[in-house]
Amino acid sequence: MSDSPPKRHVAQRRASTRPSPALSPPATSADHTSEMPIDPLHTARDYNGALAWPVRLAHRAVAHARGAWRTLTGDAWGLWALVLLAFLLVLPMDAWLKSLATRITDTGIIRGDIRREIEAIQQYGQMTISLAVAAAIFLLDPARRRRLLDWAAAALITWLLVHGLKLLFARGRPRKGVTDDPTDFLGPWGYWPAPGPRDEAGNVTYTLKHAWSLGSDWQAMPSSHTALAAVMSVVLGTLYPRLRPLAWTLAIVVALCRVLLDAHWPSDVAVGGALGAAVGVMVMRLGKKPSER
Repeated sequence: MSDSPPKRHVAQRRASTRPSPALSPPATSADHTSEMPIDPLHTARDYNGALAWPVRLAHRAVAHARGAWRTLTGDAWGLWALVLLAFLLVLPMDAWLKSLATRITDTGIIRGDIRREIEAIQQYGQMTISLAVAAAIFLLDPARRRRLLDWAAAALITWLLVHGLKLLFARGRPRKGVTDDPTDFLGPWGYWPAPGPRDEAGNVTYTLKHAWSLGSDWQAMPSSHTALAAVMSVVLGTLYPRLRPLAWTLAIVVALCRVLLDAHWPSDVAVGGALGAAVGVMVMRLGKKPSER
């Protein structure tokens, strides 16, 4: 008999001496996140907690500012360009478009119940309607309650911008006794002959008054009703995409009603709508959680 070991043992010995195939190291969380953009606010939250609270507070403030700047300098420039485009395109057509609206009102169709319905629709986006819709969202949709703060912020920013621009432009409304010229912009330093008391002969006297002392008749541009309606449409369209067509239809109706009721020139509502949309979109983007961006 041969003294060589059995073939079975030789095969086992050879298999045990073969080098094992190289195993790739398990993927770490860094491998998955190395190509993902770093959120500055998330980094600020995970910052070294051992540092003094003023340093942590300053770091988070810088993170918020960086996030806001990134939004403003991104595609948001296109939204602000929309505001300027609305002004430049519609302003030359103000007289013609307003004449079309005047032809409709001269037919006498806007009276009675129709006028009351138009005046009611104009409140879409105003305080009472907004609070009612916000209350419904708060009660029926707890997951979206925190976005109501974004809505409030967008509405406040829009209101401040709109009223600042009203004082800057000091434009007359297309009403009888105010102006019928769409180019009447008094500006912040302008004066206008306001009618005063009659003299002894019964003639109306006029007094030059500063634009800001003339009241809302000289605060036409931009339309605050249309701007806040646009903000509300952005919010509802963001939270509930299926409502987007209805929400924007209502915003457009608000703009048309403001022109039909001689409250604004067409360019007033165009600029107001574009401004409200721009602010609403930017605030709703900033209000998203980092995981939603």
